[in-house]
Amino acid sequence: MRFVILALACAFIVLAGCCDIITPTTCDQPYIKDGAVCCLDENNDGTCDADEYECGDGSLASDPDYCPEPITCDDGSLAYDWNECPPAELGPGHYSCNDRNEPPCDYYTETYCDKFTPTEIDVRTAASEAIRKHPGAYSVNQLFDIYDWMKANVIYQNVPLDKSAPYYPDETLRTKSGDCKNQAVLVASMVEAIGGRANVRIVPECRHAFPVVYIGNDTASLNATFKAIRAHYPDARNQSLSYRYWTVDNETQYWLIFDTAGAHYPGTTLDDCLNATQSFEVYDCNFSETLRAPEIGGMEYGPWVITDETKILYDDQTYSFYVNPWREKTYDICSYNMTFQSLSGPMDWFVTTDEGYQDYINERGFSYYAGGANVQKGEYVLHHQGTEKFDIIIHNPGRNAMTVEMHIIQVCYDR
Repeated sequence: MRFVILALACAFIVLAGCCDIITPTTCDQPYIKDGAVCCLDENNDGTCDADEYECGDGSLASDPDYCPEPITCDDGSLAYDWNECPPAELGPGHYSCNDRNEPPCDYYTETYCDKFTPTEIDVRTAASEAIRKHPGAYSVNQLFDIYDWMKANVIYQNVPLDKSAPYYPDETLRTKSGDCKNQAVLVASMVEAIGGRANVRIVPECRHAFPVVYIGNDTASLNATFKAIRAHYPDARNQSLSYRYWTVDNETQYWLIFDTAGAHYPGTTLDDCLNATQSFEVYDCNFSETLRAPEIGGMEYGPWVITDETKILYDDQTYSFYVNPWREKTYDICSYNMTFQSLSGPMDWFVTTDEGYQDYINERGFSYYAGGANVQKGEYVLHHQGTEKFDIIIHNPGRNAMTVEMHIIQVCYDR
């Protein structure tokens, strides 16, 4: 600017016939001296901006030919350094995402990891409510309790897998509804709240997510769990069951599919998910304990309904039937929870052995496990070992017809 003013002044003097052009000795920033003139240097790199060319990577060069050549990344985008390329998408396979940065693992870890909240009070309360029939050490019985509780208390709400991040478990508990991913993080949190370990498995090909629960590192525990599933869930008795496994430090870890949103019982999920070529698994980032398998001892099988019927008995009529313990599988002990109730006059009822039944119908004295005469209602729990059958006797001692309701539920256990 100073040079321009001086030049104009000299031009005026030259016109008057007396002055030479004055060359500037300094230039004010952001100008720099370039020979006899001042030029603009806004980036303060000592080169006139007019003499510089901005390359594709943002650097400056005096000639376009001096600019760095771009490289083509794996996804087809251009970059000027391999470190600037986006991570390559993971191909077919089954991945544990927590220690990976490639898409989509980076998104899944960020989206799901903080949704594991086993210490949150609402989650702990729900887990305690679910396992109230089987308190004590972490067991397969408790896992079934959580599965059944979720089915009974959380309504499935269909939201596509890729439309939103999963809710925090307390939100799902508050609304009592949730889609597959919301149920998955709630179930996983409840399992961890009772001492277990559960991950969330995401399968984009079938647009589904579900929990998987650690069962142990031996096939005996896995087979015992499958046996319990087939006993506890009638629909599973003749069905194949599925699991997933990881090999860590030369040790195989078995994980049971625990899908409450896409299946009717543990061990299965949507067929498209079972056959998918790509899946991703996320675990609780804050989990630092040793993997813990559920206890197999004291496994509960059932309940099975032995009878649930109503009979009409006329005066002095006897109705009897026998119960044949479960013969397809061998259990250490079975319990039979029995209730008999007359809706009209008093009744006689007895639970006895087959020998006792023969004595009764032949009007001989007989022994029995439990019974009552001229009562309105009878209740009894028979703890039975072995495969010997036992008999139920219901008798109408009056002269008027009577209606009797009978309920017998069987539950078996392994020690």
